[in-house]
Amino acid sequence: MKCPDQDQYICIAEDISMSSEDLLPTGEKLRKAVVWISEMCMEHPEKTRKEIIFEAERTFDLSPKECDFLNRKFLCPEKT
Repeated sequence: MKCPDQDQYICIAEDISMSSEDLLPTGEKLRKAVVWISEMCMEHPEKTRKEIIFEAERTFDLSPKECDFLNRKFLCPEKT
């Protein structure tokens, strides 16, 4: 970006903080969440799938569309 009254480039990145999650390709957070959900289901059988999916949605900062996908595909009615 050029400063209008200077002939040199300026960097404004010091005001921006990014995590590695911000740099993931489209869909990568969802893929990581699916793997994580599988691992959590095996490691914590006392937790319901609904609890694990809800935690994954927050942990991986998933979009509403990604959350809807997880709920439709992985949140089966629990057997009684």
